[in-house]
Amino acid sequence: WIDNANGFQGTGGFLWGWFFDTGLNLDLTDDGTMAVGRWGFGPFSIATIWTEATGIIDMNQFLIDQGRTEIFEGWLLNTITATSADGSIIAGYGAHPDGWTEAFMIDMSKVSVCHAPPGNPANARTLNVSFGSIGDHVAHGDFLGTCEAAPLSRDASANRMQELRANPRARAMMSRHGS
Repeated sequence: WIDNANGFQGTGGFLWGWFFDTGLNLDLTDDGTMAVGRWGFGPFSIATIWTEATGIIDMNQFLIDQGRTEIFEGWLLNTITATSADGSIIAGYGAHPDGWTEAFMIDMSKVSVCHAPPGNPANARTLNVSFGSIGDHVAHGDFLGTCEAAPLSRDASANRMQELRANPRARAMMSRHGS
């Protein structure tokens, strides 16, 4: 999304301190509504997606929230290098569970949101929606992920970097890259 008044749109950042304050957008959807790339430095970088509605999304946390942990167990997704024209497929690289850098590709055509009907949050249910429609869901308070993941997500996010640093495979990958 480009602001017509000044031709520039900041995509925001994470509040991690100066060492991690390096963000790169590497590709855009054809309509410019989604940017992909990374945030961070070297092997400590995380793969990111940005939309105007969601801001920056940590792809590692996004997959946890989507309930897709069996697919990427032990991976550290570092960088998204490309997206399809409509944003339904993303590709990039990260640290494989064995510590080696390897490519990945993720189908984003359908994602999960925890939809809480207005006035009836006890009746929340997981819906599978197109990635392009998540802005509408987030705008009225839906959680970007499964309803089962919603209460666990905040704890998982808080512990993610600590777990990665303690993981022998992640440490091996970091040492291979000189960190």
